[in-house]
Amino acid sequence: MNSYAQLQTLRCNSLTELTPQQWDIPSASQPLLDYDLLLMVENPRLNNLKHFYLKILGLNRETVGRANAYIVPTDFATFETGMSSSMKTIVRLIKKLFPGFMTFNMLECGFFTTLGEALEIADPYSKQTVIKTVADELEQICQEDKVDFLFFRDIPLEAYEIYKSVLAPRGYIPTFGFANAILDVKWNDLQEFIDSFKSKDRLKLKNSLLFTEKFDIECKIITDYEHLTSDFAKLWNNVYQSSGDYSREILDEKFFTACSSLLKGKSEAITFWYEGELVGFLLNLFNRDEYFVLDWGVNYDFKHYRKSNLYRAASVLSVQQAIKHQKKRMAFGITNYVPKKLIGAEIVPLIYFVKHVNSNILTYTLARSLMTQIVQPNFSDYFVQHPKLQSYADIKNFLYQEQNQFKNENIMALFKNKSGQNKSCE
Repeated sequence: MNSYAQLQTLRCNSLTELTPQQWDIPSASQPLLDYDLLLMVENPRLNNLKHFYLKILGLNRETVGRANAYIVPTDFATFETGMSSSMKTIVRLIKKLFPGFMTFNMLECGFFTTLGEALEIADPYSKQTVIKTVADELEQICQEDKVDFLFFRDIPLEAYEIYKSVLAPRGYIPTFGFANAILDVKWNDLQEFIDSFKSKDRLKLKNSLLFTEKFDIECKIITDYEHLTSDFAKLWNNVYQSSGDYSREILDEKFFTACSSLLKGKSEAITFWYEGELVGFLLNLFNRDEYFVLDWGVNYDFKHYRKSNLYRAASVLSVQQAIKHQKKRMAFGITNYVPKKLIGAEIVPLIYFVKHVNSNILTYTLARSLMTQIVQPNFSDYFVQHPKLQSYADIKNFLYQEQNQFKNENIMALFKNKSGQNKSCE
């Protein structure tokens, strides 16, 4: 256990060590931290993650907060969306000779298959206190396990300064994360949603739902899909293999089976069928006020694949389902932002704080590298809608300037002298 400002951290490596009642807290604000959604990743042993579930205990040892962390081997060659074609070729040639090239062990406070802040704290404790408490525990973990880099993932701009106040003195540097796509659900039915668009986009959305009339494709929304998990894995792998975007999680049949068994009443699949064959699916989760669009799979050899635009149709039908389930917010996740913007999703910038366990130079190198490897969408609409965050509007140059503060070792020494908290994991 670690303590900080009268808080303690209880660490578990498996949720099976806890009951849902021991982990879930009534004041929870982050549904992704709930027991069953985390077990969905642990149960099928995705990517051989090593899990750390952190319960934050208050004065009377009651649970007042929680956080999710894990160690995962990460191949940074998969962060290639911003690489030039020549650099991609060079990296791939090197990896044929040295498969471990650019692969590191990451200790991350985050979520492996979705986006969101992975820690929370109840009043009257401050967010700053829980960030310090979790950071202490991560430092302890990296003394016990082989870890190369520490990550705090998916930090919203509203929380940037408070994370910086805690993590910068410890040697963390901010950098780009993958943007999320968020839609506030404010319609009573699908027709009202479609009618809210201008005529050009409205026509695109309406046409995407004509897959039966035009192509004789049948859509089924299925809540018990265990009999389809093998098909899901194959169709998902098609997308994974063909994608030029970053994806490090490997989802297999065991993952989809875990979703089906563990998330009954909290998940559903929008499936598309042609002549009795499954040709595409979108797996979605929902919990409390949130609806999460999770994983897409499709048969690229399906003869109507290009013209039927099933992904757009599945996205529109997902909005319909979120309305049906009376959810207030939808999260569409990373990459492929164009169709998400078409249906009105707001593209939200997110920040990582990163740190090498014992080298400020490698910390700076990684932070700088991710600025080019993670290609960002256009955020102009976001900052128009959030004028209080205008100071971050030129987000690329803002982060470069923040990173430049760490180029000089004297800056790190200054932080260390001021705080006495710049700990090493050596």
